[in-house]
Amino acid sequence: GNIDLRFCANVDPFDLDRAMHGLDPTRTLVIGVSKSFGTEETLYNLARARTWLEESVGDQSQQHLALVTANPDRAKAWLNGREAHVFDMPLSVGGRFSLWSAASLACMIYLGADTFEGILKGAAEMDAHVRSAPLEENAAMRLALLDYWNATIRNEKMRVLLAYANRLRMLPTYLQQLEMESNGKTVGPTGTMVSGATAPALWGGEGSVGQHSYHQWLHQGSQDVPCEFILAPDRSRDPEGINALTAHALAQAEVLANGRSFDEVKQEEPDLSDEVARQKVHAGGRASTFLVHNTFGPAAFGALVALYEHRTYLAGHLWQLNPFDQWGVERGKTMASRLKPAVEGTAAADDAVTSALIAMIAGD
Repeated sequence: GNIDLRFCANVDPFDLDRAMHGLDPTRTLVIGVSKSFGTEETLYNLARARTWLEESVGDQSQQHLALVTANPDRAKAWLNGREAHVFDMPLSVGGRFSLWSAASLACMIYLGADTFEGILKGAAEMDAHVRSAPLEENAAMRLALLDYWNATIRNEKMRVLLAYANRLRMLPTYLQQLEMESNGKTVGPTGTMVSGATAPALWGGEGSVGQHSYHQWLHQGSQDVPCEFILAPDRSRDPEGINALTAHALAQAEVLANGRSFDEVKQEEPDLSDEVARQKVHAGGRASTFLVHNTFGPAAFGALVALYEHRTYLAGHLWQLNPFDQWGVERGKTMASRLKPAVEGTAAADDAVTSALIAMIAGD
């Protein structure tokens, strides 16, 4: 339909201002998603959004507010007698594994039930594959073993995700949280320090856009970084563009693998000076993985996300980590709550450097 879906997750006030800009509150549904219903950013934005609704639609504001949480008692206390649509979220579901739950309520509304059910169907099929396929044929395990090989055996500190599909342009950002929050650790659930490197840094972007920026670094930079290509063309679009997109993805993978020697440069461009020819040499031998789906749609998307979830869990198991906790994140939240009074000027920070930084900020 004509539904406009907007997201807000930052405590920076501009994020919510941007999300609400131009909206008609009488035609807007605000959905707050918080497993604990204690996350500061979510509660801050929800409170501002609720005030915006109440100022515009008054007693009808409860019809424009929905909450998704695993802590309904805290949500009801926050409502303070007001009404709202409250949807349950299992306590066992971690935020970065919650796409399949009511946390995706906004996406369900925006995409429609049929499309979202297609996503669930694809995910269920991938779940069945990972559960039953032999290890040598198990896609999630093969990728997890590859992660272990690159990070722990080859000591690669990064992996670059190259999504050759405009529809998947945000996938690298999504997977950053999934993988680095899950396995960005060095101590396992028994309290023992693990041996060897664990999850690498993950970054990337959209092909072929990235070819005009960081691909230069991938091809000829001093660091050899594993790349992961995902080709998911929308074949209902212009065939010329899809063929060009496919050729670009294949070309990038081939150049990373095979490189270009000095002799090849001189043979292809005999008029070049040796100085320039040496600058055109590509080392090659740079590892990449290539995933492709020619009829990419809701089911394939669901299968892809589920594949990455299982891969993340299995890689964590290989590294002897617990992918389902996030103590580093929790520590950051704790420190932020402690420092807020210092920023407000009602207390002093314990750390000298932080105190100096607060004084510098206040001086602006």
